[in-house]
Amino acid sequence: GLRIASGVVTNRGGRTCHAAIVSRELGVPCIVGTKDATEKLKTGVRYTIDCSKGSTGLVYDGDSNIERTSVDIDSVPKTE
Repeated sequence: GLRIASGVVTNRGGRTCHAAIVSRELGVPCIVGTKDATEKLKTGVRYTIDCSKGSTGLVYDGDSNIERTSVDIDSVPKTE
């Protein structure tokens, strides 16, 4: 189910659909309302889901090389 999914893509739905809400709760990227993604995407093939570009999600073939950066919040100067 969704608990083991790395990402979710659906043909129908919007920001408040069940898949979107559950995905947000689980911290899993989700793209909804694609119309035909489940016909184009193949089971067992690895894809990268990118939800960082605003309201439009993107799906890429294969794994992405994602660079993560951590910042120690205590080292950030305080604003006045």
